[in-house]
Formats: sequence, C-alpha cells, structure tokens
Amino acid sequence: MVYTKFVPFESKTCLVKAKSYAGKNLKGTVTNAKFPEGLEFESQMQLLMIMDELYDELNSPQRAMERRSFSGTTVSATGAQPAENAGGQIATFRINVHFRQNASWQGTVTWLEEESEASFRSVLELLMILDSALSE
Repeated sequence: MVYTKFVPFESKTCLVKAKSYAGKNLKGTVTNAKFPEGLEFESQMQLLMIMDELYDELNSPQRAMERRSFSGTTVSATGAQPAENAGGQIATFRINVHFRQNASWQGTVTWLEEESEASFRSVLELLMILDSALSE
C-alpha cells in the first residue's frame, strides 16, 4: 500500500475578501493556511491563478489533467503582492475546492455575510455564483 502525504482539509480552503467589484472586476485579498497574511489580487483571473498554484504546490486536490498552453510554458500568478490592509471589504467567501477534474474545479463556496452555501461543478460556475452575490 502506498501512502501519500496527508494534506489537511483547511489547506484546500481559501478565504476571499472582496474589496471592489466595479465593472465586474473583482479585487481583494485571498488567505489560506499556506499564506495566512493574505495576497492581493486585481482580477478574477489572478485570484484563480493564485489558488491553482497553491493547489499545485500542495498537490491537493490533485490535478486530473496536465495544464495546457499555446507556448508550452505555464504562466504564474505574477503580480500577487502581500495584502496591506484587509479592511473595507464588501463580501467574504470561503471557497473549498474538493476536486480538480475535467480540467476544472468542483467544490463549495460559502458567502459568509449571508450564511449561504452553493456547490459548483466548474470554475465558470464558481465565477457566476460570485457574480450573483456581488451584483446584489
């Protein structure tokens, strides 16, 4: 029997603090057990790249497919800076990614202020759920 390194469930959980959603461009900070001080992101794409790199480092949840790109090289979440001041947020979400299958993510997202939870079957569905909450 082969044993793999155990990754605590909390490591797969990211806390996203939305500071702005002007023009449907999400800005805020993301925290995790690996970077509790938080990292700032300036767009949804940068948020997803930060989280994806985290899961790659942890190898959990494991990627089911290799990442593809036009050039054959991977792009990192460049520009992610440590968060300065976490104040002034408009919403807070706890995102739990359970699986990374079918070239996407599956998991749950909880809107903490409203105490509501939704499941998502893809990254696009996750973004649509976040949009529905932030557009209210």
